Amino acid sequence: MNEIPVQSLPNGIVFHPKPESNNFKDITGESRNFLTAIGYGGRFNGGTKTKWWFMCQCGTVKLLTPRAVLDGKTKSCGCMSVLLNRKSHSKHGMEKTPEYRSWQAMKTRCYNPRSQDWERYGGRGISVCDRWFHSFENFFLDMGARPEGCSIDRIDNNGNYEPGNCRWACIKTQAQNKSNNLLLTHNGVTKCLAEWADESGISRNTMYSRVVESKWEIGKAISAPTRKRKQQ
Repeated sequence: MNEIPVQSLPNGIVFHPKPESNNFKDITGESRNFLTAIGYGGRFNGGTKTKWWFMCQCGTVKLLTPRAVLDGKTKSCGCMSVLLNRKSHSKHGMEKTPEYRSWQAMKTRCYNPRSQDWERYGGRGISVCDRWFHSFENFFLDMGARPEGCSIDRIDNNGNYEPGNCRWACIKTQAQNKSNNLLLTHNGVTKCLAEWADESGISRNTMYSRVVESKWEIGKAISAPTRKRKQQ
């Protein structure tokens, strides 16, 4: 007997009720490579094999068997294979893509002393992991497609270029992550000094003077009134 769909989505995407069985494993939210399980899709022709709706990083939703995805045999909706297998002068055909340019620039600033950025990267010991240095395909597999207006950013500014420490980030996010930004925590919330200053309406110079030079606690620094200059 066919299951009755409980939620219908655009473009023919239908979620089915999850079986009430102790042996049933709910994988909603689990991710592998480019794919994330978003809903149960029923069984194949009433058989024993289940199918799930997976969303790819490119935005495509596709019905797949969970074993193929979770075992790593299926890594994307197909978009990654198309990009990496495109016929061109190189084996991946992505030399003119923003992802490839980011990969090249990342290696240049870490290993070419003639690079204008070398002093801030390779010059202070920042390196690229072997997995990425020797393979653009691995870099693309780990990082995915570069969103519009973003570039590669290291979460730990003193760490290396490697999986787990890198993300695609916009200019504002990267600016807040620069090594000269001081992160401060107040009531469980962590922000850089500039953000606390902007939020409290205190000038950044005053905030720097209070926290760095006078060693004030951040709570006092953002709540204490500023002195008004006397009229001459």
